[in-house]
Amino acid sequence: AYKSVRGSEENPESHSMILVTDNGPDRLVTGGFSYLRSRRSFPDRVILDQDFSLSMAGRVTKEIAIGVSGRHLRRMTNFNEGFKKHNLTFGTLFVPRPFLGLALVFYDLLSDDDLDMIPRVALGSHIILGDLFRIRVDVTRQTKENPDGKATLGAGLEVKSVQGLMVRGGGYWDDYNRKTYWSTGLGWNGPKFNLGYA
Repeated sequence: AYKSVRGSEENPESHSMILVTDNGPDRLVTGGFSYLRSRRSFPDRVILDQDFSLSMAGRVTKEIAIGVSGRHLRRMTNFNEGFKKHNLTFGTLFVPRPFLGLALVFYDLLSDDDLDMIPRVALGSHIILGDLFRIRVDVTRQTKENPDGKATLGAGLEVKSVQGLMVRGGGYWDDYNRKTYWSTGLGWNGPKFNLGYA
């Protein structure tokens, strides 16, 4: 994945990620590894983050799965060593019906006094309507540095077309930062390979 952000000429950002997963409906335990490289430029400095994650998940019952992810964040400022930190994320998925999934995720559980990794809790859902529509909704809230308990709401709709092609649209309402985002995109799902543009 690659993402480029040009909020202003003085503050460009670029993010690139590689994600490898091994999963399937017949597996008891699944896993994944990701590497995210983020470069953010400011008039007086450049921040380079390298974020590594290793994740594992498994079914507890037919309807419930749990997962844990370990994270290692390495930050450099102006290409000098900044810090290295570790953290953990824990989540559970409940699928009471084949068309409905509910998830609860606790991000960055370990204490970080500098708040470079701010703990968050998220409640998410997906609804599959036939083989044509998928709806996703999630609410996320910071558990520190958030005295008013403000949250963000994300919602998206995916419509399946011919030959694995999908049309997507959504919105993101961030009450904490007082920002609203809209998105649209296309996706293609193959047997072992997916492509997306948004």
